[in-house]
Amino acid sequence: MMLEVLFLGTGASIPSRRRSPACTVVRAGADMVMFDCGEGSQRQMMVSPLSFMKLKGILITHLHGDHIFGLPGLLQ
Repeated sequence: MMLEVLFLGTGASIPSRRRSPACTVVRAGADMVMFDCGEGSQRQMMVSPLSFMKLKGILITHLHGDHIFGLPGLLQ
């Protein structure tokens, strides 16, 4: 099975036009896991080929705001 890594945000403490806070999705077949969920992750998923409904889990690396502030919107 092939693993696919999609970087939805790679570094900025606040979202900007060019950069988004930390958010990475690893996909293996139909299964997807998100690592970190910075602010703007929901928007980044909407413009990507990914589906919210296919997420199997969200793993948070640490509790800094730029890694967790996207959780409330995504979980809604």
